Amino acid sequence: MGEPSIQIVFKQAGITAIKRGERGAVVLILKDTMPATYSNPIKMETIDAMIGYQKPPKQVIAYIEKADAADYSEAQSYLETIKWDYVVVPGIGITVDGKPDTEANTTSRATDFATWIKQLRSTKDIKVKAVLPHCPADNEGVINFCTDDIKTANKTYTAAEYCSRIAGMLAGTPLTISATFAPLAEVIDVPHLKKEERDAAVDAGKLILFNDGKKVKIDRAVNSFVTTIENKGDDFKKIKIVDIMDLIHDDIKTTAEDSYIGKYPNDYD
Repeated sequence: MGEPSIQIVFKQAGITAIKRGERGAVVLILKDTMPATYSNPIKMETIDAMIGYQKPPKQVIAYIEKADAADYSEAQSYLETIKWDYVVVPGIGITVDGKPDTEANTTSRATDFATWIKQLRSTKDIKVKAVLPHCPADNEGVINFCTDDIKTANKTYTAAEYCSRIAGMLAGTPLTISATFAPLAEVIDVPHLKKEERDAAVDAGKLILFNDGKKVKIDRAVNSFVTTIENKGDDFKKIKIVDIMDLIHDDIKTTAEDSYIGKYPNDYD
């Protein structure tokens, strides 16, 4: 008789998991005037998020909100209907007149956005992540990127401006390795931190960059989750582990929907 089909599907999904986990999809939410020749969503070609790590992200999509939009609700509504892995909002740290905003205002907007990510993961069963600046969300779905004054040959970036690069790197990191100590070749320097300062940042759920004396690298690849509870321990702090768990979750959900629900009786009334 052979094995039930659902087990076969699970085995097939497992065989391809590493391949499917090599690259993820990144979404950029932008506020701007939509070019007349485009419509949402826009597939991007050459931007920072495309650099990736060992490989570029599988796909980079931009959703353009109106320049005077009060929030990101239009983009958020659309994103609940498509498949993606990481989202960033490059302009979340910019004032309406295009200047860098205060860290407090940036954190406030990022916190509001993080609330949506938490809702997607907890109440809508959509396992996605956001890279946000200075956002201590205490959630495995939010990467709290906290390095400012990131110096490259052409520009010095704030944390908010550099989030797209971080999202691309995470999406381009295969599930077989971690982004911990991943080098950023374009970065010349970042604020120098002593080891105890770096350790404190990591323990606080901050993803940071550091200069090891020769190159600039990502420190331990952690998300913002810090408050462990029963059945949700330290493993949930690691970006790689959460990526793997999300892939497993999606495999099980897809297999159930495609190969079980509606195809077998669930009662005998």
